[in-house]
Amino acid sequence: MFRKPAVVALTIAAMVFAASVTSTAQLREGKVARPFEKGPPSPDTTIAYVTGRVTDVYGRGISRARISLFDLDRDAEYTATSNAFGYYRINDLPVGDFYVMSVAHKRYLFLNGSVSFMLDDNLTGINFLGEN
Repeated sequence: MFRKPAVVALTIAAMVFAASVTSTAQLREGKVARPFEKGPPSPDTTIAYVTGRVTDVYGRGISRARISLFDLDRDAEYTATSNAFGYYRINDLPVGDFYVMSVAHKRYLFLNGSVSFMLDDNLTGINFLGEN
C-alpha cells in the first residue's frame, strides 16, 4: 500500500545579505554542481541545517529556485526558496537520517542530477549550477 509522504512546512528567516529565505514543503527534480562541506558543529546534535547557493554559469545568484530535501527515513519533505542572491538554508533537520536533495527553477536547467547524503551535522556548500 502506498503511503503519501508527510508534508512539513517551515518558515525560515535567514539573513544572508539582508535577504530572507522561505521554506515550504514540496519535492522537485533538480541537480547539484559542486561538492559540499560539513558546517560548524551544531550545539544540539539531534538537529542540523543545510545551506548553499544556486547560481548561473556566470556565478550570479538565481533567485526563487526551489530546493527540495526529502528525508527517506521519516518520509518527510522540506523545501527552501533561494533569495535574491541565490542563497538558501533549511533548518531543523533530524540528524542521522538519509536525505535526497534537488533543485528546480522555471527558467534554468540543472544538469548534474540530485545529491544524496546521510546528515550527521550541519552541512554547508551544497551549491547548484543552472543553465538557461
